[in-house]
Amino acid sequence: MSQVSEMQTLFSLVAHIDDHYAAQADAQPDWPHRQVVITADEGGKTLYAATLEIDSPALEAKARLIRHELEQMIAECELPILGMEVAA
Repeated sequence: MSQVSEMQTLFSLVAHIDDHYAAQADAQPDWPHRQVVITADEGGKTLYAATLEIDSPALEAKARLIRHELEQMIAECELPILGMEVAA
């Protein structure tokens, strides 16, 4: 059984958000600065942004924290879900 890293789990969550929510989620590498920038935007408004330092010894812990924060946003319905309509 292979172990899935926190980075893989985080990137899977970002893809899930991008595919299933009205928010556009992305994980963009910034190689010159050795960072990955994680964002969730909706309609030009940033809902979430975080940066991972690629060379940090705490990379997995920070990825876990970011994943937890995004999961909390989903659980608390802070990310707009595709197809949701507000009753008039």
